[in-house]
Amino acid sequence: MPAGAEIILCAQARETSQSGAAMMGITEKEFHTLRAKAAMMGYILHRTDADDGPVSYFAESQGQLYHLPTPESLLAFVARAQPIRKWAYPRQAFRAMRGR
Repeated sequence: MPAGAEIILCAQARETSQSGAAMMGITEKEFHTLRAKAAMMGYILHRTDADDGPVSYFAESQGQLYHLPTPESLLAFVARAQPIRKWAYPRQAFRAMRGR
């Protein structure tokens, strides 16, 4: 195979994975916007790579991991997410309970 053919095949694969993500209903920019909104609520969003197979999403917070298999479930999760209660060091929480 000529060296130029490898570059063309890589470019075609990249275009296919990007168009596949767009066909799924969510673009790179939209995902990063959702990631920022979720971060303000206390969640961390993760996404699998399209090169590994179907794209899947995960939301993580305080040791909990939520699997969101479709872009629609990701959008619904971020839309209904509530802010997580502010975390405090144990000493601060103890003082707050004692009324100091």
